[in-house]
Amino acid sequence: LGLRNPFGIAADSRGPMYVLDNGETGFDTVYQLRAGANYGWPSSVVPKGVAVQAPIHTYLESTGLASAVLYHGRLSALDGVLLFCQFHQLGALHWFEPRPTDVVQDRILSTSCSSGIRQLPDEYLYFLDYITGSLMRIRDGAS
Repeated sequence: LGLRNPFGIAADSRGPMYVLDNGETGFDTVYQLRAGANYGWPSSVVPKGVAVQAPIHTYLESTGLASAVLYHGRLSALDGVLLFCQFHQLGALHWFEPRPTDVVQDRILSTSCSSGIRQLPDEYLYFLDYITGSLMRIRDGAS
């Protein structure tokens, strides 16, 4: 309830679920999904007295958050990390650590990730490169 334009949901059996919601002109957000929560869009129809779920992080500029994976697999440095693509500004692959801290842990792993990232059965991560049209793989240095 209250999401405007969600373009990515990341879930697994080990923990919380996350959703990426795109604002109208900026204010793209990352939320932890909670049962029965109201995410507040549009604000004009949120009933008085209803608590609105606060985002984990808000991007003030329009980034076009798209596709998300909560990774668990052979790449130990990425275990428990939320990865997602950014469609606008030629794309980017974000490494986002959804851990309760005062400082948001968001890093850009690669430019050009525009609309798709997936973990496949080989436990590697694959994403689409916006600039070259290539399928890219994230793997450890040993393989």
